Amino acid sequence: MMKNGYRIGAVLLAAVLMAGCGPTKPQFQVAVETMKGSKRARDKVTADCIAGFTQTGVQGAALVLDVPEKDAKRVACQRMVAAITAGRLDYEDLQSMIAKRPTAKVVRVMQNR
Repeated sequence: MMKNGYRIGAVLLAAVLMAGCGPTKPQFQVAVETMKGSKRARDKVTADCIAGFTQTGVQGAALVLDVPEKDAKRVACQRMVAAITAGRLDYEDLQSMIAKRPTAKVVRVMQNR
């Protein structure tokens, strides 16, 4: 039963990121634990993140990440998933990203600094 809850958590986080609304803190925590233990969950969240990018988002990500636009979606989503899974980005950081008000910490982490 718990494995289903974890799968649901990862899918929920992916859906939330695409929709631009925020998960609750418990939903976020379940998604993080799911991604820590499941490469498939990380891949799913990354793929859904990539699919949810707009052209404006691609341009902004390319600028902030200092990568070509063709790589921006993939790099941004991979870095975000890795940072959330590793605990470098937390619930509050995700909320700032969703609100389109990233903090200096978010920028540093997304730039791999």
